[in-house]
Amino acid sequence: MRTSKAVLLTIGVATVIVLAIASRGRPWEDTEETLYPHPAERTEYRMRSLAVRIGRYWSKNHKLPVRLSELPADSSNLRYDAWDRSIEYKFSDSTFELRSRGPDGIILTADDIVMNLSGREATAL
Repeated sequence: MRTSKAVLLTIGVATVIVLAIASRGRPWEDTEETLYPHPAERTEYRMRSLAVRIGRYWSKNHKLPVRLSELPADSSNLRYDAWDRSIEYKFSDSTFELRSRGPDGIILTADDIVMNLSGREATAL
């Protein structure tokens, strides 16, 4: 009999918790922070997203953008890493580099997050 009361109590408490969460009026949402909780992962996600947009630009224009501001407006929030610093963009005729200064904020150190791709490679992302 005690086990039954303990089980019912546990179910009751779980139900109250679920109802309390559901009544907050907000549906569960995936955000960058929930999908990529570590800042480096979040920065890599943003850099991949920028690379996809660069690949689309390459496909359409047959050249790389001179500046990230040439990408669609929805890319503007992706131009910053998880530490709120601008992602560096450099390009040559057919290749580009995206670089975050990483957690230390100093460029060209071991913790930098770097992506090097060609325009053609970016179209495959």
